[in-house]
Amino acid sequence: MSDKPLISIIIPTYNRAHLIGETLDSVLAQTYSNWECIVVDDGSTDDTAVVVNRYKVNDTRFKFYNRPDNRPSGGNAARNFGFEKAKGIYVQWFDSDDIMCPDYLSARLTVFQEHPKSDVVFCAFTYFDDRGMQNRVTNGNFSGAILDDLIEKKISFSPLSYLLRKDILLSLNFDEHLKRAQDLDFFFKVFTSSNSITIKHVKKTLFKVRKHNNAISSKPEKSGAKLNS
Repeated sequence: MSDKPLISIIIPTYNRAHLIGETLDSVLAQTYSNWECIVVDDGSTDDTAVVVNRYKVNDTRFKFYNRPDNRPSGGNAARNFGFEKAKGIYVQWFDSDDIMCPDYLSARLTVFQEHPKSDVVFCAFTYFDDRGMQNRVTNGNFSGAILDDLIEKKISFSPLSYLLRKDILLSLNFDEHLKRAQDLDFFFKVFTSSNSITIKHVKKTLFKVRKHNNAISSKPEKSGAKLNS
């Protein structure tokens, strides 16, 4: 393995002009520098494209795409399209309103380098609000049995926590028609795709999830589509 393998960061976005700059600043602040950041817009009607293009012009590691019209709207299609564009050995999905700690990439890549047969390295994370207040830590511990920990509600399958080898994902994707539990569905597929997947854990909190009314998880669903999905 190269001393500095490429990491592909994939960020779906929708109407995040007021927030995505802070997210991309946290990408720029990474202590590990060999990354590409692929932002896929899901049909924004605000100035998200203007903001992202400023970063793209100033740093060629940023890539910016629109979700193709022949793909369904939603974060899953944007995530899958970003993966199709990814050139890295490792893949990291992220969200356009959350914040990476400076060692978000380096701390987990170090584990990969120490354990080169690993397939997945995941980390702890916390939450913050508009006042900067932080509360509870998630994924702070790992028993070694990923599905057991999920069932017992000891861990979350948030994609932001998991740095993955790209080669274990080549036959997998996010279900573009699901409206609910997309992350759960995807990671069940990942962790049941092989009996030999090796998972490592970093106890340190390496990113922060923004809690606000416009977060995807906070949006009400009145039509019942999510529940039916």
